[in-house]
Amino acid sequence: MLWIALALLASLVWAIVAVLDKYLVAHELRDSILATVSSGLGTFLIFCLAALFKGSIAATTENAALSIAAGASYTIAIGIYYWVMQREEVSRFMALLGTMPLFVLLFGFFFLGERFTASAYIGIALIVLGAIIISLKKTKSHSWLNPVIFFALLASFFFALRTILVKVATDSVSIWPIMFWIGVGGGAVALVFLAIHHPHIRKKAKLGIKHVFLVGSFNAVGFFIFTQAIALGPASVVAAITTGAEPIFTFLLALL
Repeated sequence: MLWIALALLASLVWAIVAVLDKYLVAHELRDSILATVSSGLGTFLIFCLAALFKGSIAATTENAALSIAAGASYTIAIGIYYWVMQREEVSRFMALLGTMPLFVLLFGFFFLGERFTASAYIGIALIVLGAIIISLKKTKSHSWLNPVIFFALLASFFFALRTILVKVATDSVSIWPIMFWIGVGGGAVALVFLAIHHPHIRKKAKLGIKHVFLVGSFNAVGFFIFTQAIALGPASVVAAITTGAEPIFTFLLALL
């Protein structure tokens, strides 16, 4: 099925983005909020330009509002993502985001009426369990529970909320208007972050801003592919496939 292939392709693209992001926030742009702004504006500028190029931004008020909320949720999730990325191993953190299908499953069950077979629920449960097991590591306090897991859960919640909002919005409208309004919502939140954050931009950070902006544009490609998969397939399963495959791709890329 096409949506399965798209979900796997989105995983690969986002794995590449994650590895590049880890290098950039660790060596060039050591400011998670500024990284969020740079990446967000890159991502959502591509969305808006692509929609305008296609000449289709018309949507109902409800669908536009859902899309704007999806973009805002995504930018908030990205902000948490960059904050954790500065403090955690990239392969471990991407595995922690494997908890997202649990939130998508709950949202899908209550708001979309998605129902699956027992094997599907078991598969999703195994993905989430694997993410939690990978996140366990011994710290100086001799505790096996990594505290970063709570921030990863928060990021997963907002990523899941974005997924459900996109699924609802694309049920009755073509993908291009949805991408445009997602761009508006995400870009607006990125600008709010910039307005309340006044960093001292070092010379090296200027190069980092350019690089993060470019990576954000590449991230937009992954988001577009993911949105196509969400529009064609069940949100819970698409989220499970994406978050299940992405840590594997990230781990292999990190090794390389």
